[in-house]
Amino acid sequence: MSLHRQPARPPSHRQSRPTTLLAIFIGAILFVVAAALIVVLGLRLARQSSGPIVIPTVAMLPSAAPITGGGLNPAPPAPAFTVTPDGRPDLPPTWTPAPTPSITNSPSQEPATPTVNTLPPTLDPTALVDTYWEGDGYGSMWDVEMPGQTFGRFDRFPVNVCVVGFQGLPILPEQEAAINNAISEMNRVIPVQRVESRVFAHITVWMMRDTDFRQRAACGKYHDTVAACAVPNYTSIGLLLSSVWIDASDPCFEETLLHELTHALGIAVHSPDAGDIMYFQQTCGPGRYSQRDLNTLQALYSAPAFYPRAN
Repeated sequence: MSLHRQPARPPSHRQSRPTTLLAIFIGAILFVVAAALIVVLGLRLARQSSGPIVIPTVAMLPSAAPITGGGLNPAPPAPAFTVTPDGRPDLPPTWTPAPTPSITNSPSQEPATPTVNTLPPTLDPTALVDTYWEGDGYGSMWDVEMPGQTFGRFDRFPVNVCVVGFQGLPILPEQEAAINNAISEMNRVIPVQRVESRVFAHITVWMMRDTDFRQRAACGKYHDTVAACAVPNYTSIGLLLSSVWIDASDPCFEETLLHELTHALGIAVHSPDAGDIMYFQQTCGPGRYSQRDLNTLQALYSAPAFYPRAN
């Protein structure tokens, strides 16, 4: 019997499959690792090539570092007080002197009926007579005229006001009445409304305890001389933002609140007439605008606004 040599069998495909799967698996892992490295490197390059967006501000009054613990509210530098010839302290234009000890409080408990008026067409503020546009002898509204013969005032309405009890300070019913009254009085000239959130506020009013006011308010170090203060500020897009600091225990709270809110609206002067809410000294009278107050505020809001925003 002859023997025939059997030809050698070719290698089986099943015998080579494990090696192929392993190679595919390793390749997939390397691809994922490479893709991850590319993403990480791209993010690092993007961070290095970009920076924070900063919107510069232009302040109506000089501003220092914000107070700590009370939010983003710029504070003016401490002034060197002097005494004027008539015996009054020489204060920044939106700081209100404290009352004399003999003055008593006579608040009005009921707010005035709100009246929203349509803003007049732009005109020369001197066209409105019987105002204190020229101030009380210690600066005039012409001193705060902005570039292009404009003035610092709000140019979009309503103006939102947020009243905050600093560090949880409760707002008493009579103070709520004073706040509502102030809102109603301002509405006699321009639309103003109260809002609950500071996010939407154009004016923030900080009601403080005496000790907090002395430590945290922009004018707190001079509380024995200064009853309250307001600081209006402007952003590069023309949005006016104002802060008001007031001692909640002020015996002239109603009058002082409306006075400072009027400063926050852009009135940077005081009146020489004790019958006006913007009289340089507290009188503890009712928080009501006189006709001269209304005329002066109307004159400001008839003048061109500083950096009016596009519609």
